Amino acid sequence: MLVDAKMSSRIAIAALISIFIRIILFFIIYKGSLLLNPDDEGVFYIAKNYIEGHGYTVLRNGIYEPSAFHASTPVFIYKWLIQAGISKNAWSLFICIFSLFTFFISAFYFYNLCVKFLNGRVAFFATLTYLFYPSVLIYVGTCITYENFVMPMLVITVFLLVHTYQKGEMKLNDFLLLLLLSCISCIFKSNVLSVYVILFFLSTVMNLFKRRYGLAVSLSIISVIVSIVHIPVLIKNKDLFGEYILSTQSGYELLQGHNPTARGSWMGNWREKSSPIYKYAHENIVGIDNMNEFEESIARKKLAVQWIKSNPLQEVVLLVRKSIIYFIPQNLEIVRTSSFYNPINFAVHILFISMVLYLILTKSVYEEDFILIAPFIGSFAVTLLYFVGYRWRYYAEPFMILYAWRMIDVMNQYYNAKRQMSQLK
Repeated sequence: MLVDAKMSSRIAIAALISIFIRIILFFIIYKGSLLLNPDDEGVFYIAKNYIEGHGYTVLRNGIYEPSAFHASTPVFIYKWLIQAGISKNAWSLFICIFSLFTFFISAFYFYNLCVKFLNGRVAFFATLTYLFYPSVLIYVGTCITYENFVMPMLVITVFLLVHTYQKGEMKLNDFLLLLLLSCISCIFKSNVLSVYVILFFLSTVMNLFKRRYGLAVSLSIISVIVSIVHIPVLIKNKDLFGEYILSTQSGYELLQGHNPTARGSWMGNWREKSSPIYKYAHENIVGIDNMNEFEESIARKKLAVQWIKSNPLQEVVLLVRKSIIYFIPQNLEIVRTSSFYNPINFAVHILFISMVLYLILTKSVYEEDFILIAPFIGSFAVTLLYFVGYRWRYYAEPFMILYAWRMIDVMNQYYNAKRQMSQLK
């Protein structure tokens, strides 16, 4: 770590204040509830059904049906928790503490990342923005959702990738830390896979162009190991549905994002018979109610692709809508704070877009920018592919903050240069 003692104490104090505020908001808004979020609650009961002898299933209409909708690697963790007699509340409390710890540590890495592009004073203000960003303080409402440690881990990962790229070498401890962070993140949140794929792909390609074959090989080894840890999930789902898949969710979400009623956002009522998308799917997919989860996912995917091919103009309009909605300064849809439009997110989004355009128009893109922008590309790509999910944007926000402060720094330099010119006159 490169932070001096004085700056370290400032960052530590700011991080502790942020954590204190998060805990207070957690008790005020959510009454300190340690319940798992709905997705993880569903995966927990799949694990419970397995232990009770029903296989990896969900109970629907009195029938145990095979399910891999959200059942990625955490289902194995929940099996272990149940068998070990560890309660969900105890697990949630551990995740809460672990999330706050990783967030605290990530503050120092974020500052060190900022210092590579900004002076120390501006980097500190950028770090304060990261620590007190609205999405951080009240994201999903609790500290127990896995995104709350996956995002800080991503910050540390990006710092390590930028740092090793600049140094041209990777020490063993950096390799092991990158491996650990990548595996844990992708195991717990499969929606971050797109970010890591793009991040490691760009980093590997850049090092190959620099003929740093040792670095490229190290990054490739990490990518291979991350793939290997998903093999148990692939085998489980092959046993369930006869295909090697990570999840059945993609087909469902693809249709959510591409249909005549789609507006770019997530439709929480898609399972309800009165919802437009439910009616659309049942009117256009023969025998949908007799399909298993995987078959229905494939059918929905085909219907979505068919709609895109038949309605190219509407698809373009939909992509524009998604792009606009992505930058609306709101929180995750299911959260009690979701309808609040906050000016901090709005300012960061405007400054982020401005800085990206500035870098492109002035042809002043750093090589490291390809690493920094990767989380945004991954997050935005998933948005365009499916629909806007602010839990996906969450992974990109630390780096959007960094770009925003780089824009402020550029404007400040321009103002100072203009003032000096006027004084000379």
